[in-house]
Amino acid sequence: MLYSNGFTDSVNWSFSASLNKKTKMFDALISLDRNVNNSSGLTDEILINNTAMLSGQYRMKQNKTFNASSTLSKLRSESGAAVDITTLNTEVGFTYIVNSHLDLNMSITRYNQWVDSSAATTLVRDQLSIGITYRPTEWRL
Repeated sequence: MLYSNGFTDSVNWSFSASLNKKTKMFDALISLDRNVNNSSGLTDEILINNTAMLSGQYRMKQNKTFNASSTLSKLRSESGAAVDITTLNTEVGFTYIVNSHLDLNMSITRYNQWVDSSAATTLVRDQLSIGITYRPTEWRL
């Protein structure tokens, strides 16, 4: 636990670590972050945010890529109004490169959020995204 006494003893720091592995067919990334911020103002509140992220990308063929990622985040406060929020964001996607001008992609994302360490999920959102990217050979205005 981190404690700050008064307005002059502001404590703001962050820690970040990541590990990345790339091969011809596969990319993987693991990262950890911790941020501690002493807000300015009358509350003298400390916000602590811990985040862990895992992502991977697999190139099945030169024009087909599958990717997945998941991020777990925990935000809490000390002093003042207690905040304790846990968030899990997971995404799975696929990209197909039709040619040098056209890409098609699709992803499915699930967002979960729990409040005050409750076992019950307080917020769930699902999202389906479909995208088309077109790159013309020449563009003039």
